[in-house]
Amino acid sequence: MDGKQAATMVRRKQKYLMHIVGSFKPEQGHFRPVDGMMSVAQQIRHIAFTVTWFREGVFGAGFDMDFEKLEMENRRPVTLGAARQESDETYADYTKFLESLSETDLSAPMSPNAVFGEAPKVMVIGAGADHAAHRRGALRVYLRLPGITPVMVYTE
Repeated sequence: MDGKQAATMVRRKQKYLMHIVGSFKPEQGHFRPVDGMMSVAQQIRHIAFTVTWFREGVFGAGFDMDFEKLEMENRRPVTLGAARQESDETYADYTKFLESLSETDLSAPMSPNAVFGEAPKVMVIGAGADHAAHRRGALRVYLRLPGITPVMVYTE
C-alpha cells in the first residue's frame, strides 16, 4: 500500500464517520447518555485527537503515553460545530501527509514503542480505522437513545 491508497482508506473512514455525525443537530453536541461519559462533540474531538496521536506516535515524536493529560484535554467542553471542524482539519492534514508517503515509507518498521512494537508503519492505518469504527458505534448508540434512527454508514 502506498500513501495515496492509505489516504483514500482514511478518507473513506472519515466519510463513514461524517454520515453518523451529520445525523446530530447542533444542539445535541452536548448530549451524553449519563454524567461522566463523553458528549457527542467530545467523542468526535476524541477521534480527531486519536488520529493525531497515532500520526505522532508512528511518524512524529512518538506516542504520548500521558493518558491523564490526554483525558483532561478531551474532557474540555466543545461544541458540535467546533468538534466537526477540528475533525475535518485533522483528517485533511493527515491525508495530505499520507499522500506524500511511498510504499517503502509505509512498510518501514516503526521506532520501538509500547503500542505497536516495531511493526510496519502501515499498521497505523488499520488501528485508526478500528478506533474510528468503535467510536462510530458509540455515536450510533447516542443517536438511538433520543429516538433517532442512524443512517446507513456505508453508503457512498
